[in-house]
Amino acid sequence: MKLTKILILLLAFWLEPLSASPYFSFKKYQVEDGLSHNTVWCAIQDSYGFIWLGTSDGLNRYDGRGNKVYRNVLNDKFSLENNFVEALIEEDQNIWVGTNSGLYIYDRATDRFSYFDKTTQYGVYVSSEIKKIVKTENGLLWIATLGQGLFIYDPKTEVLTQNSIQTSFVWDVCQSYDKKKMYVSSLQEGLLCFDENGKFLQSYKVSSDVNSSDSYKINCVLDVEGEVWLGAGNNLLGRLNRQTGTVENYMAPSLNFGAVRSLLKYTENELLVGTDNGLYLFNRESKTFLRADNPADPRSLSDQTINGMMWDAEGALWVLTNLGGINYMSKQTKRFDYYSPAYLSGVPGAGEVVAPFCENKDGNIWIGTQSGLYFFNVATRELSPYAIGGAKNQKYDIRSLMLDGDYLWIGTYAGGIRVINLRTGAVKAYTHSRGIPNTICSNDVLCIYKGRKGEIYVGTSWGLCCYDPVRDNFMTITSIGSMVSVVDIYEDMYNHLWIATSNSGVFSYNTMNAHWKHYQHEREDSTTITSNSVITLFEDAKGTMWFGTNGGGLCSFDAKEKRFIEFDPHNTLLPNKVIYAIEQDQGGDFWVSSNAGIFKINPVTKDHFRQFTINDGLQGNQFIARSSLKSSEGKLYFGGINGFNVFQPEQFVDNKYIPPVYVTDIRLPYQTDEQEVKKLLQLDKPLYMADKVTLSYENNSFSIRFVALSFEDPGKNRYSYILRGVDKEWILNTDNNMASYTNLPPGEYLFEVRGSNNDRQWNENTTTLKVVITPPWWRSTFAYFVYVLMLLGWIGWMAWRWNLRVKRKYKRRMEKYQTAKEQEVYKSKISFFINLVHEIRTPLSLIRLPLEKLLEKEHEGKDLKYLSVIDKNVNYLLGITNELLDFQKMESGTLHLNLKKSDIKELVSDVYNQFTSPAELKGIDLQLTVPEQELVSTVDRDKLSKILVNLMGNAIKYAHARIDLKLLVTDGGYEIQVNDDGPGIPNEQKQKIFEAFYQLPDDKVATAVGTGIGLAFAKSLAEAHQGDLRLEDNVGGGSSFILSLPFKEWETEKTSDIVEISPEHADASETISSEYAGKKFTVLLVEDNVDLLNLTRESLAEWFRVLRASNGREALEVLAKENVDVIVSDVMMPEMDGLELCSKVKSEISYSHIPVILLTAKTTLESKVEGLECGADVYVEKPFSVKQLHMQIENLLKLRQSFHKLMASLSGNANQASAELAMTQRDCEFVAKIQEVIADQLADENFSIDTLAEQMNMSRSNFYRKIKALSGMSPNDYLKALRMNKAAELIQGGTRISEVAAQVGFTSSSYFAKCFKAQYGVLPKEYVNQLSASDTAVESTPDADSTI
Repeated sequence: MKLTKILILLLAFWLEPLSASPYFSFKKYQVEDGLSHNTVWCAIQDSYGFIWLGTSDGLNRYDGRGNKVYRNVLNDKFSLENNFVEALIEEDQNIWVGTNSGLYIYDRATDRFSYFDKTTQYGVYVSSEIKKIVKTENGLLWIATLGQGLFIYDPKTEVLTQNSIQTSFVWDVCQSYDKKKMYVSSLQEGLLCFDENGKFLQSYKVSSDVNSSDSYKINCVLDVEGEVWLGAGNNLLGRLNRQTGTVENYMAPSLNFGAVRSLLKYTENELLVGTDNGLYLFNRESKTFLRADNPADPRSLSDQTINGMMWDAEGALWVLTNLGGINYMSKQTKRFDYYSPAYLSGVPGAGEVVAPFCENKDGNIWIGTQSGLYFFNVATRELSPYAIGGAKNQKYDIRSLMLDGDYLWIGTYAGGIRVINLRTGAVKAYTHSRGIPNTICSNDVLCIYKGRKGEIYVGTSWGLCCYDPVRDNFMTITSIGSMVSVVDIYEDMYNHLWIATSNSGVFSYNTMNAHWKHYQHEREDSTTITSNSVITLFEDAKGTMWFGTNGGGLCSFDAKEKRFIEFDPHNTLLPNKVIYAIEQDQGGDFWVSSNAGIFKINPVTKDHFRQFTINDGLQGNQFIARSSLKSSEGKLYFGGINGFNVFQPEQFVDNKYIPPVYVTDIRLPYQTDEQEVKKLLQLDKPLYMADKVTLSYENNSFSIRFVALSFEDPGKNRYSYILRGVDKEWILNTDNNMASYTNLPPGEYLFEVRGSNNDRQWNENTTTLKVVITPPWWRSTFAYFVYVLMLLGWIGWMAWRWNLRVKRKYKRRMEKYQTAKEQEVYKSKISFFINLVHEIRTPLSLIRLPLEKLLEKEHEGKDLKYLSVIDKNVNYLLGITNELLDFQKMESGTLHLNLKKSDIKELVSDVYNQFTSPAELKGIDLQLTVPEQELVSTVDRDKLSKILVNLMGNAIKYAHARIDLKLLVTDGGYEIQVNDDGPGIPNEQKQKIFEAFYQLPDDKVATAVGTGIGLAFAKSLAEAHQGDLRLEDNVGGGSSFILSLPFKEWETEKTSDIVEISPEHADASETISSEYAGKKFTVLLVEDNVDLLNLTRESLAEWFRVLRASNGREALEVLAKENVDVIVSDVMMPEMDGLELCSKVKSEISYSHIPVILLTAKTTLESKVEGLECGADVYVEKPFSVKQLHMQIENLLKLRQSFHKLMASLSGNANQASAELAMTQRDCEFVAKIQEVIADQLADENFSIDTLAEQMNMSRSNFYRKIKALSGMSPNDYLKALRMNKAAELIQGGTRISEVAAQVGFTSSSYFAKCFKAQYGVLPKEYVNQLSASDTAVESTPDADSTI
């Protein structure tokens, strides 16, 4: 009875026809893509979402965009020891890895492998080939091996047990649907059944012969909702009948699929059966097999031998092949059924390129290809060829199809038109024939269209024609021209027939009024069609016409505005600009085929954009022009170069899987060793489990790799990421799963990333990873600690240094202050003494002036003695003041040496002689030592005498019994030593004694007599001679002052240009006889000291008329009233001093000719220069001699008289006068201007003194005084003298006397002769005769030139 049932089932299976269904399309992942080996034995998806693949060469962890391979690493005990991986399972987040030589455990936390070294109670290891590892509901791990039977391991108790009694070779283990039983495959023992704890229950024989004692080898076991299915033997699929305890077998010998190696539930009624020869679908209800792969299709399985299958979390199918790697088929939420005539028809040489579609009234589809016509039965999914006549085996390249009732119109390329009578099968051909009228325009028929009124239009590569059913011929439509290639025709709901061309844009024909319009693309005009190469026409549900172009993308026509609108003007929506076909689904979305697959988009809102490619199951990414159809069922057909796709748009569902996102890798430049990178990252676990990585500052450039674990189309997964601390904002919605950063400074950064699947389902949970860039050692915490210590130490040291510096600075300031105070005191002393000297010099002048008068008279007896004493002391005081002034000059650097060659021996002897008497009076032995040879040197004799006198004077003061004065010759110079046997000078005082005003403390002699400037002055004078004055201790006690001077012939300094006459030379004035003694000149004396003023006036009254003034202001008042010849003024006076008075006199033209003599007690060079700059003619120091002053006045008056002579000549040179006679520049300019004015108007008889004064801008009185002072004559006399001089010049030049008189301003010749005679002593005629006589005498004298 059982055998009969089995035979009936097998017979029914053999009689079932194999329907033409769409094959499964797979994406491949092989060695070329990064897989370690194309032989894949097992696969799991772990709790993190990674896919683990066991191959013949290592364990792979796949994330969709990359793969990490675990293999055996030499000398690495933590690596996988065996690369042949056959079984995988996840246990407590760790991966158990079964190999062909034992079991290994991958510790995810440490990223290391360890060998499973547990043993049974008998010491047995798991060391055989492991085929399967299963975890049961109660937590036990069942390990199937080949050779050691079955192992059961309890992770809680860590107890391992072995069961090899029933069988030693186990290929598969399966837990029952109710979780209470375990089914175990065997080699020949049948199907073994155990309880959940490992107790053997029973076995089931698997054999095609129920009477046979042998059982087939069982390759795989699967419990599907209580039904236990198994693959055994060859071409055998079995099902355990638990009611009968038998295994029911289902075979398909005609399919010859070999051994069943893997089973997987596909749908509620279907099983996926993986075999040695492909993949099959087994219908559990009909008990039929349907092949799901096509070996001839490269988009199908890469290898027919299937080692295993698995569903992932997204519902995608993973097929593990023996030699073809991984084959992946996504969940059928976007099911593109794929058909290819080359694969489905079974016709040899069938084409793959599918072009037009046409649906008949039954809903079946006519399909045109490049190799002919095919009929597609929608119900059976069968595709069969259909002959359209012609030569045997002739292939037609079909470009268009149109069904007209029972007639199918077929447009071919190069073959004309074929019309098939679908009832009779008769075929009628229409072709183009030259010379025969009313044939089709061309045999290249690109489109056929039936209008709303029944007209049939045929578009060809050479124009458009219309079919005439009455005459059964064609009429060419000439409105579009014969050179136009018509590719598509469509009549819209507004009765406009649109004709698309490949080179001339589109034409529009109004079928109601027969009006034609032509639309073409125009550059720079966005309202025209986007391209003249139009591929397809389409009218949407709202009646809007759309145009798919070649390169211009998609555009629509606005019927109201009569303009075209580009759909994607900014190139941001459409992935491709070549539009082949357009269809619209029930929801209003467009489905558009292109060179970049098929994309969906809403034409109004431009939303819902989705792009589908070959990865989604399409025949390919390139489609064919106008190859599309929307069937009556709402299905869409699109044809391409590899077949066609059929799909129901409304059944499309987005991938709702939310993928986990992980950071999987950090890549460093120039680092390819994974273990080395791991060390640099300081990781002891996989990166996707880490929350922090640390990099050294040397590795501050890196790339972060991250993935969203969605495998449907990993290339379309999207990411948004940011590195906090570097990126300012999120990098949004990118398909790039790598972020690169370079040269990051040390610090902490936070990397955040979010991801989505291929349908933009975002995982809103952010994955984070802290990235720490450690600083270099010199920027580490310890280094900063050291830096802080160093900084503190440096601050302390700087504070100490600053404190020390402040103290030193304070000390220097105090010293500077002390020095400044000392200098200030010193300067105040100098200033006091100088001012005192100035004050003394004026009283000395008051003493000296009457003393000179008294000494001029003859005195006898006591009177003469008293006068001599007074004169001697006056000269002594004058000497002291001069010494003080010299010291002040020395200090200011204005003292000038009067250097002359002198006999040094004589000079020293003179000083010695001066002090012999004082030394005798004090009882001091004074000794002189000089060399025998002559000693001559260039020195200032007076200054050198002062040095020696000062040293000898000090020696006389302090010596007890002996003084030695020595002159010694040394190398390059000579020394003068003054040695005494006095008390001496302490060492600490030796350098100070040469300081000005310094006196030894407790020195009664010095404080009582000296001023403290003697030695300082002496040392300065020695240095001025380029010598030195020093103090040494005398051998026998006392002090030794040594003056060292060089032998040097050096130029004497230039003397001042200041005009000075010293008092000692005043007597020379007595010998000077004054040629103007008969006339008294007027002298203005300006002095604020009344006594000195009166004495000086009385002294000068003997020679001059003297006027007095007490200050400069009074002097100016006197000048305004009186004619003054010379001004003698003191410098320092109240109200207006002498310098200001001098400046005003020299700047006023009325007084600028008056000479000025300045009297002052200031004897410095600066004071003298200042006086001369103000215009002073002579500078006389106080106290002065009356004779000296008299001589200076006489000299100035002589210069005046010399100038008078020059002024009398019209040709006088004022500049020469200024140079020779010391005339001021103002006076020179004044004289030059007078001479210029007189010369210009000399011939004018009316030219008068008043006119001249007016032109000189002066009053007559001031002008008279000025001319009188300059020339010594009145202005009229001066003018007359100039005219006579001019007349003499003219007469000498040969001018007639009458003309001369007129030229010099005389109208009367007699008056001219009278004036001429008064000037020259002869009349003009006589003057002419004298000139003639002198000329004759010269000519008669031989060698006149030499005589002259």
